[in-house]
Amino acid sequence: MSGTDVHACPGSGKTTLLVAKLAILAKKWNEEGRGICVLSHTNVAREEIQERLGTLDVGKKLLSYPHFIGTFQSFMDIFISMPFLRSCNIPVNIVDTDFVTERRWNSIFVKGWLERNGKDKRICDPVKLPYEFNVACSESSSTYKALIKVTTESRKRGEFTFNEMEKYSFLGVEKKPIIREIFQQRFPIMFIDEAQDTKSEIWDLINKLYENASENVFYQAYGDSNQAIFNSYERMEEVNVFPRQSCIEMLNSKRFIESIAVLSNGVALDKRVMVGEGKCFFNANPRHTIFLFKHGQEGKVLQKYAELLLHTFSDDEILKYEKYGCHVLGMVHKLNDNDNEIEIEIAVRLSNYYSEYNPETKKTTPTQLIDYFYIAEEQLCKTGEFAKKVDWICKGILKLTKMSPKKEIKYSNSAFRTIVGNMPSHSVREKLLFICNMDYSSQKEWNNTLEYIYEVFCDFIDKDKIKKEKFVEWKGSTENEGQESDSKSTNKFLYKDSVSGRSVELKFGSIHSSKGRTHLATLILETKYYEYNLSSILPWLAGKSGKLGQRNKQRLKCQYVAMTRAKGLICLAMLEDSISHELQKELTEFGWNIEII
Repeated sequence: MSGTDVHACPGSGKTTLLVAKLAILAKKWNEEGRGICVLSHTNVAREEIQERLGTLDVGKKLLSYPHFIGTFQSFMDIFISMPFLRSCNIPVNIVDTDFVTERRWNSIFVKGWLERNGKDKRICDPVKLPYEFNVACSESSSTYKALIKVTTESRKRGEFTFNEMEKYSFLGVEKKPIIREIFQQRFPIMFIDEAQDTKSEIWDLINKLYENASENVFYQAYGDSNQAIFNSYERMEEVNVFPRQSCIEMLNSKRFIESIAVLSNGVALDKRVMVGEGKCFFNANPRHTIFLFKHGQEGKVLQKYAELLLHTFSDDEILKYEKYGCHVLGMVHKLNDNDNEIEIEIAVRLSNYYSEYNPETKKTTPTQLIDYFYIAEEQLCKTGEFAKKVDWICKGILKLTKMSPKKEIKYSNSAFRTIVGNMPSHSVREKLLFICNMDYSSQKEWNNTLEYIYEVFCDFIDKDKIKKEKFVEWKGSTENEGQESDSKSTNKFLYKDSVSGRSVELKFGSIHSSKGRTHLATLILETKYYEYNLSSILPWLAGKSGKLGQRNKQRLKCQYVAMTRAKGLICLAMLEDSISHELQKELTEFGWNIEII
């Protein structure tokens, strides 16, 4: 019952420990109007608690008043920024960065200078309050004044970005010191999960909230400093707040076997030594393999990985651990705006290895309507909640209505409620359900889906204008030799061995999207960010040290996260000409198997 942090390696039981502690506290909790607060950067913490405790009475208690389990964003919105803004007579109606910045951008009538200088709707999200924008022009210029004008009007309507709400939280605590006293009374105990990813500004906020705390009023942080990759690799910052002194260390991983722990320790920045205590599989000595390939052979990597999976695991093991799956990860998973045609031909990103990979399904604001359908399907498969599928499809339809509007739409706090509110007839729910269940696995089926959407929303969508837009084009997967595509997703395929008839499904994603997950096996692909990522950290992959610049720190943290997902097998794919014979020998001595494709 103190602010002692827990520094835990992957798979050491950190979440189990937190859930157990919450269950004990919830069972004994008898303070009316006061609760426990659990915060993380994603909804994973809430999902874990729902999964492990949701059917029990203590779990139900934790998921309702007076307790709060959620993200930092929702916490700051509900308990600080919204009350603060409303106390200043400012309404809060919509908090949505994509919608708000797009509406502000469309309200700027003359934006030629901004467009010529490579700016888009993101410029409408201030970097500082009240009106500081990331633009190199004078504050007295017409462009700057236009940005101030559209932002002011937007805020008067109660429209804010997530970034603005976060900044209003910081301002609220600074301007209203009484918030600290109210907060300590409301939430005497706070737990922070995945604490290593917390930004320095949020640490400042938390420390202010728990300043001069009385006995039994504290916060406790759980995490692993080696896994600080929450922000994208371009913007990761060094935060040395976690863990605080005298922390508890958990270095025994129950997730993976010792051979994975040994290889992963090589890329750990803080050099705490993990011990792998995971259960062995049928193949007690798996070959953790580095596949070496030449330019143009990227596509062969997946076949070799799939063959190794079938050699390493039995069909019973693949079925037993189906929910974990066999994954393929890349540090860079999408094409950047400045990639040129020559770079596209070589191993710079995940889609060089699997052309059907769709990075849009990992985004919160996809660029094509069909991507909203793909995300909707993935969310349903991942969570089992049909409501999430409905809401993603509604988001896509709303974006469609914004592109060529025929009628003004009144917005609510969710896409589904917005659609139902603007089409109040009962049949709209039935029509949405029909849309959610329509097929879109081929261009013909997708065109049928589009025609039905145009028909249902004919009062809001100008069909003749919208059907020429890239946003409504079909995008799907094509079958490849030895691979059977899943019609509902472009980010996985089923590899089938032509001789044995055995099969294994591969799932694709970025390293960042794998954070907090467990895999049966993981393949990490060579990608490029300035330099090749895996080649840049070769000394550490061989258990030694090299030149540690800022980019290599970021690469090592990403690599550590990727290599500690798997229970039974880790593999890498690298360009053959990047590794000398001497380096191959060092990698083999450290525990890697080398296979030249």
